[in-house]
Amino acid sequence: MLEAGLIDLYDQLYQEGFEIGMSEASLDMLTTMAGYAGIFMSEEKWVRFKKSQEGKYRKYRKEHPDSRDRYGRCYDDEGYLIKEKWIEEQKDIMSCMNFPKEGWEDLCAFAEKYPGLPPGALARRILRESEYKYI
Repeated sequence: MLEAGLIDLYDQLYQEGFEIGMSEASLDMLTTMAGYAGIFMSEEKWVRFKKSQEGKYRKYRKEHPDSRDRYGRCYDDEGYLIKEKWIEEQKDIMSCMNFPKEGWEDLCAFAEKYPGLPPGALARRILRESEYKYI
């Protein structure tokens, strides 16, 4: 009787591990996006993030004045991050990850619901509680 219980438990753990193993890259990407959603949903973190990104962008522009890459599409001419364009870029990234159209909004709702969780824990919580379990 005990042996049968152990086999069932092993099978359950194997299946859970298999699901996570199959979506490891997606879990990493989801963790990154969960981090961005957590930053975006906290005004204090957003201000620090914005200032940091703007500094990095200005430094990049100073070092590469003739560059025409996509790096600057969320910034204005003075190097300030434009919130609406940044959000659109996050939505584009989410759609490339095969999330539904409202993926970014859903991610932000989870970040708001669990504000104290670090990105990795938030990503795993999202996988457990949502339809994103099989990404």
